[in-house]
Amino acid sequence: MTSAPSVTHHPSESVLEDVELLAAGLLPDELSTALVARLAATLSAEFTDASQITLVDEEGVPVAEISSDGTGFTPLSPRSSRPFGALSILSAGAEALAGQQVALLDRPLTQGDTATLRAAAARGPVTALVLAGPQGALSPDGLVRASRAAVADLADLAVFPRRAPQDDLDRALLAACLEALGARDLIPLEHTGEVAPEVTALLTLPTDTGLPGAVVLLTGLSGSGKSTLARALRESIVEAGTRPVSLLDGDVVRRNLSAGLGFGREDRERNIRRIGWVAAEIARHGGLALCSPIAPFSQTRAAVRTMAEDAGAQFVLIHVATSLAECERRDRKGLYAKAREGVIPDFTGISSPYEEPDDADLRVDTEGRSLEDCLAEITQVLRDRTILPAD
Repeated sequence: MTSAPSVTHHPSESVLEDVELLAAGLLPDELSTALVARLAATLSAEFTDASQITLVDEEGVPVAEISSDGTGFTPLSPRSSRPFGALSILSAGAEALAGQQVALLDRPLTQGDTATLRAAAARGPVTALVLAGPQGALSPDGLVRASRAAVADLADLAVFPRRAPQDDLDRALLAACLEALGARDLIPLEHTGEVAPEVTALLTLPTDTGLPGAVVLLTGLSGSGKSTLARALRESIVEAGTRPVSLLDGDVVRRNLSAGLGFGREDRERNIRRIGWVAAEIARHGGLALCSPIAPFSQTRAAVRTMAEDAGAQFVLIHVATSLAECERRDRKGLYAKAREGVIPDFTGISSPYEEPDDADLRVDTEGRSLEDCLAEITQVLRDRTILPAD
């Protein structure tokens, strides 16, 4: 008898929220069991013949394995970084809110709410806990930005990366997490009065910034750090509320834009040109597109430059010049080892060439350097080109 197969799945944001909550270890056993059962029921309806489902996040990182019958759940890795991820209360551990008065925010704070928080702050320390999952038309990132501005000088800010409760199980999960975090003194908010205009302005990213449309292409070997830098740059822009920004990263593009393409030279070049075309269209309408493919060949990078410039946009080429030896040492996915064994053909740096750019606007070697230092260099170039504001 043949056993049921295992499958890999890119789940919805709500499923990833559930995975994060389970991995945090804050739930009592009975609620963990109920949440795993709900996950399994959702997934097994789609994968009727699978015994084991590996869940991967938006960047392709395996975050958990779950059995389709709901009897097993194993967390694997944290989710990829994203805006305001450093504020997540789930990584803070039990009793992280002990001794705090806690206000739950699932909508923009009104003037009445601000007065309530000011009165609470006079009595002792306050933490504003933003329920930062999708809230209909309200952007989670926008809600965090607006909340941060509204509670400045009144409260600490933390993020609970889940939406407002949708059903009885969600309400029980939130209550259990708050108890585990030590949040025993909740501040009731009645949402009276208006939302301040300066708070409303932060709910969405500005569209009329006066900043030029731009394509930023980070190129480098696998493992060089280009995707990490691109994500960090995207996060810093979103958190600051500077301008709209789109990230076109390898795994996401392969899944949504270039599904069906192989990894031979012709298909890899076609993938880069598709990225370039989409990025140029984003920039044509005043947006900022960040791209972080390997892009090993000068001719294709030049084609992307031409697409951007023909769209009337700025083009910035950043060579993430981490050495092959360092990239191979990192080899988080084991790709270099497979390439050395001949399992992966046409692998850049091993069996396929990487043509180092001689026209890069910036050359960044990540070896032995902090993410913050490398990001500061890139940010300065974008400020110098007026793609980001000076302050």
